[in-house]
Amino acid sequence: MLQRCLFIVIALYFSFFTASGKSSESILHNTNVRTVMNWQQPQQVQPTYNYKIINPNLQYAFVINKPTTPNPKEGDQISVNMKMICNGQILFNSAQSFKGKPAVYGVNKPTFKGDIIEAIILMTPGDSIVCLADANALFKNTKNKRPDFIKPGDKIQYFIKLISIKTKEKLQKEQQDAFNKQMNEQITKQKEAAEKQGKKILIITPHYPPS
Repeated sequence: MLQRCLFIVIALYFSFFTASGKSSESILHNTNVRTVMNWQQPQQVQPTYNYKIINPNLQYAFVINKPTTPNPKEGDQISVNMKMICNGQILFNSAQSFKGKPAVYGVNKPTFKGDIIEAIILMTPGDSIVCLADANALFKNTKNKRPDFIKPGDKIQYFIKLISIKTKEKLQKEQQDAFNKQMNEQITKQKEAAEKQGKKILIITPHYPPS
C-alpha cells in the first residue's frame, strides 16, 4: 500500500511536468539569470553515508538513531516525513504532498527485495535514515512505468524520518470505539424519534467479537 500511494503521487507529478512543456534549460538561456548565477556561492559538498546492505536492491544508513522502542510491525500505522530523489529530480516530498504534515501509511510485509519497508521496520520513533533503492527493481515490482530520465542501474535516494507509530491493537480499539459511538448515536436517534411518535420500539444492539 505504501508503494501504491507513493507512485500515485509520482504519476501525477510527471503528468504535470510533461504537460507543461517547459524545462529549466529555457530559463538558463536568459542572460540576466546567467549573470546572477555567476555570483552564486559554490555548491555545498554532499554528505557521505556509511551504507549497510539489506539486500542487493536496498541499502540504508542511519542519520539519527535514537535508542527508543518499538519498531514498526505488520498491521501498524506509521507517520513519516519522506523525500524521494533520483538524478537530481524530486519524485516525492511528503511535506509538499500533505501540506507540511507527515504522511500516514499502513505497514505491510515487504513484497520484493528493495521494498523500502524493509528499512523502515528497522527504525524507531525519532530516527532518520537515508536509503538507496534500485530504481529498476522498484518500478518492475510495482508495475509502474519508469520515467525516461531514470535509467537501469540508477538509484532512488530516500530520506525518511519516523515520527510516530500507532500499533495494530490501538488501531483496532479506535475502530471499535468509533463503531460503538456510531451505533449509540443511531440508537439514541431511533429512541427520540419513537418517543415523538408515542411508539415503543424494540432496539437490538449488535455485538461483534473483537477482530
